[in-house]
Amino acid sequence: MKFKTALLTSLLTGFVLLISGCGSIERFNTEMDIASDRLDTGLGNSFNRITSTHRDYKFLQETGGILVRAPQLQADGSYFLPVIVDVSGASNITRTPVKYNAEIAVKQIGYSADKTTPNRLFIYIETCWPSENSPSPVAKGLNIGKLATGSYTVEYLNSDRSTVMIGGFQIAK
Repeated sequence: MKFKTALLTSLLTGFVLLISGCGSIERFNTEMDIASDRLDTGLGNSFNRITSTHRDYKFLQETGGILVRAPQLQADGSYFLPVIVDVSGASNITRTPVKYNAEIAVKQIGYSADKTTPNRLFIYIETCWPSENSPSPVAKGLNIGKLATGSYTVEYLNSDRSTVMIGGFQIAK
């Protein structure tokens, strides 16, 4: 609790001083360095849990798109689903980016299956500030476990629970 209070105090002090004109950019940078140090001492994981954002399909399209490839069978019998995305807007994945985001990282690629239709897979992207645990704006995929033989669809799950079809694949015997 002390770390959270100190972090918020550092951040707010820096912003207030800079915005009010009562402080210098050097003071603001010092406050940001203090906040950054506190994030690096373990508070960063909590801070990124608080500040993570479930990104909608529209956001991904603005930052270069999302690409799903055929899953790869792993040695343990599970499958790795390649999902290529760059939330910084620095890469053309499926389209030319129209939005650039410095200081953003992929926290996770979330995944779930439809219980009523098990061959429907839903994925979503969560972003956060870059940290030791989430350093990159680029994601390459996720392990989706063991799959039965059949045809599968992959849909992007927006924060409002609407979906967009983004791919499909076949698992053969």
